[in-house]
Amino acid sequence: MISKLETWRVEIFCLLISVILVTIVWMQALIIQIQERGIPDFGIMQLELPKDEAALNSLIVELHDTSSVSLMQTNLFVDFAFMPAVYGCVAFWLWLLRKRVDVRLKPILLIMSLMQIIPWILDIIENNLLLGAI
Repeated sequence: MISKLETWRVEIFCLLISVILVTIVWMQALIIQIQERGIPDFGIMQLELPKDEAALNSLIVELHDTSSVSLMQTNLFVDFAFMPAVYGCVAFWLWLLRKRVDVRLKPILLIMSLMQIIPWILDIIENNLLLGAI
């Protein structure tokens, strides 16, 4: 199995990068649609890292007032496809890099590769919380 991954590494990277690019463009298009519906300064980071609870509640009300909730939900669902591509790409790259580095770095790269599951899980939790909030 591992030798197959190494054999197909270029194709795997191309697939992951393609998914990353397609989902980024798709999510950006959804953000632009939300901005065009009446929230001109909207950015996803306002929802993911609001200043405070009042700012988050205000933004959620604006999303409802401009009928942009479905666009935001779609954005978050597309993010579920973006996540495994990004975290998988980083993990795969670190894992492959292990073959070309000093023996002392191999365990560190393996640990870093495996640790990609942590931000992925946190991102999933964040999206689920945001979906519940909006």
